[in-house]
Amino acid sequence: MAIELYELRVGNAVYCLISRNRKVITSIVKGGQIDNNQYEPIPITKENLRDNLGFSIIDMGDFWQCEKEDFILIQVKLSFGTMPYMFVLKSSIKESVNFYHVHHLQNTYLDLKGELLLWQK
Repeated sequence: MAIELYELRVGNAVYCLISRNRKVITSIVKGGQIDNNQYEPIPITKENLRDNLGFSIIDMGDFWQCEKEDFILIQVKLSFGTMPYMFVLKSSIKESVNFYHVHHLQNTYLDLKGELLLWQK
């Protein structure tokens, strides 16, 4: 799955395809070359959120709650398939934003918080 160029910003963490069998995680840097066939998205997992993005993970029974200060994601637990991580505003707004990939989460975090959500390690 290739990433569309318009989806990427400086600071996004992506898989850089070194060869067909090898992937490494890199960050898009200012002034760097972006080749659409060279990058693939990193999926969001509890491990990536905790180990690489600085979130704390809380088991809430029916769902996982992932927190980084006042930014909260939830993932409903189901016995079939993979559910997306959802950012939900604590207000009367009945909408949520679904995340499947790290770069989308990083871009939304930047828009809402005004700071980069950096990949650690």
